[in-house]
Amino acid sequence: MRALVWIRSNYLDARRRAGSCLRTGASRALVVAISAASMAAATAATAAAAAAAQDPPTGSRLGSRTQPGEKGPIDEAIRAQHKLASCIVFKRDRAVRRWLRTLDPIEEEKAAQEVFRMVDCDYVGFADAWTDIFAVASSRALQRGSVAEASLRKDGFLDKKAAPPVALPMAEGYDRPWYAMTGRSASVDTMATCLVETQPVPVLELLRTKPTSKEETVAFQALAQVLGTCLINGATVRANLVTLRASFAEAYFHRIHDPSDKVAS
Repeated sequence: MRALVWIRSNYLDARRRAGSCLRTGASRALVVAISAASMAAATAATAAAAAAAQDPPTGSRLGSRTQPGEKGPIDEAIRAQHKLASCIVFKRDRAVRRWLRTLDPIEEEKAAQEVFRMVDCDYVGFADAWTDIFAVASSRALQRGSVAEASLRKDGFLDKKAAPPVALPMAEGYDRPWYAMTGRSASVDTMATCLVETQPVPVLELLRTKPTSKEETVAFQALAQVLGTCLINGATVRANLVTLRASFAEAYFHRIHDPSDKVAS
């Protein structure tokens, strides 16, 4: 399974289901956020939906499933992940902060269960009146990054008028206790933390862009010019653009909420 997948389940005649989800003419869908630990369950659910497609209709009021388990293109999956993250942060801000900031695995799992339970969101552009279930399955690393970015945006830290953190001189090391919670390579988190500490402006410019946009590509090109300064001791990083953005977002979140003078360095 890919690191990031979104699935929607459609009904041709779903008046009863869709009617309960529509608000003031806007398309709404019941959105399921699936944590990394539940990805197997998501696969099973998709298989069950596919089987249901073969069932004969039992009545027009019940509808018939015609597009079960439909996977979206990767760019749409990325945008769906960020859309869902924004909804989760708006509705569960305290749980989100607890999930991102805890260093205890047991507490992290408890917070994750609260953060990623089923949630009803506005999904204009991704779902329509015939969509009853919309699921996003992704890795822990991408989840944490997209939710961290959404939290920063909600609190105004990514606004055009928001000032970036003060650039700090290069440190001897960038070990942080929260690395153990991310699911990423330590080299990726180390590089991201270093850039957020020493080059916060290009990181901020990146996080202000919309995912998969042309502006994002331009911002990444600018950031790439200084990326090499944070490959400490000849370290190499293997990560795609989506993973890098997630790592920058989480490092920026911790720079704001857990400054380096309060954590090990």
